[in-house]
Amino acid sequence: LWNDELQEVLEEYVDLELNGYARGLAKTRIIEVDGCRVAVLAGFRGPPGNSLLAAYILSRTGADLAAITRRYGSVSLRSRRVDVRSIAMKLGGGGHPVAAGARLQPPIYVRIAGLLFPPAKRMWFERLLRWAVREARCRELS
Repeated sequence: LWNDELQEVLEEYVDLELNGYARGLAKTRIIEVDGCRVAVLAGFRGPPGNSLLAAYILSRTGADLAAITRRYGSVSLRSRRVDVRSIAMKLGGGGHPVAAGARLQPPIYVRIAGLLFPPAKRMWFERLLRWAVREARCRELS
């Protein structure tokens, strides 16, 4: 069943995924919110998937939680120490204590500003995330 064509496709995908980890980490910003270190990666296009990328970012940065937005308007929150479900709920989402998410809909003025000034969406998201983390109080898992 294994042949050269399959081997080539597999190698291309592994290269693509490994490059995705490097790109994701390079584009990650760490923000501090009331003593909570948040690794923020906005507008990422994978692979890898959110869970694997977040685990990698958490390991490499030592952040308390990772927040990854995708271009289509969702945020994935992952952590090993912090209850991210409470943060996701502040954003209108939900999930599990260590893996949660929400659908985000930037206002029209942010979407237009993002066309003219690409960092506008990331800035809007970081502001919203800071608010949600403060409101949820970045509670540690028990």
